[in-house]
Amino acid sequence: FPKFTDLRDFVQKRLHVLQMTPVSPSVKSETPKSPVKFPKSPNKISKPVTQSALMARSSEPQAAAKLRCYLCRDAHAILKCPQFQKSTPAQRLELLRRFDGCRNCLATTHRTKDCTSSGSCRECHKRHHTELHLPVAPAAHSPQAEDPQPNNSGFAGTSTHLNAGVLLSTVVARIQDANGKPLEFRGILDAGSHFSFLTEDCARRLRKSSRPFQGAIAGVNHSPLQQVKGQINITFHAPGSATPLETDAIIVPSITPPLPQSTLVSGMWEDYLSYSLSDPNFTKPGPIAFLIGADLYADVVTGAPITLHEEGPRLMPTVFGYAVMGRYT
Repeated sequence: FPKFTDLRDFVQKRLHVLQMTPVSPSVKSETPKSPVKFPKSPNKISKPVTQSALMARSSEPQAAAKLRCYLCRDAHAILKCPQFQKSTPAQRLELLRRFDGCRNCLATTHRTKDCTSSGSCRECHKRHHTELHLPVAPAAHSPQAEDPQPNNSGFAGTSTHLNAGVLLSTVVARIQDANGKPLEFRGILDAGSHFSFLTEDCARRLRKSSRPFQGAIAGVNHSPLQQVKGQINITFHAPGSATPLETDAIIVPSITPPLPQSTLVSGMWEDYLSYSLSDPNFTKPGPIAFLIGADLYADVVTGAPITLHEEGPRLMPTVFGYAVMGRYT
């Protein structure tokens, strides 16, 4: 009789041969499921691979179809658009004036305030794309006449009755005091005024001597401006000006109530705050200490206004930064 070990070895070898031998259809049901399916497994594996590859290839045109340039509607990103690439930053902002997407990464799926990208402008580190960066152009100053003829009459154009849907261009500037120290004040630009003005409180802080003002100043509807306290020579210092801006300002008790009249709440302000503004707090009411009139206006403004939003105010480039001004809805 064979030994038990010989019988065990025989059974194991036989089982191994049966597992490696294809089974005929007649005995398919009698064979364990896993050994029977083993030879056919390559076909079952290749089928989902083939299907997956087909799905990947078929999805590529669909992804390309979803990518549409906001400007020309071709299948590329805004940064790849020839029209965008050949434009200046100001022209690009004009092209995107109705763009409701992100001005930081130029995606169409979210607004700037919701952008999760850690990137920012490489020029000023504000939250807008570098291709939309607006450099502040320095003003070109012409030498002042040695013997200027004094004006003895003029028009003060700013009204205290302001439209709630209009922003006046507010700026934050440094004015040199009697000791040569620059002090920071908030004011407005008004090309419709013949003169520049200063409040009494601002003049007291500057501690500079004043002199009487000889002349008449007319307001709206030719109404005379009362309570003129004299005039004072002041010097503005601006980051975008190579030389200080000097003028004679008329001292008055007040210029206008705090501007704006109330805090402005709108989602579009996020795009304005991503630029170097002349007044970063333009949406919050604050006191007005000075008014720059037509005597300095041409030296302060450095370019044409720029549109960020169709329904929003403009950006006016100045030596103090970009001033936000105009109508908004």
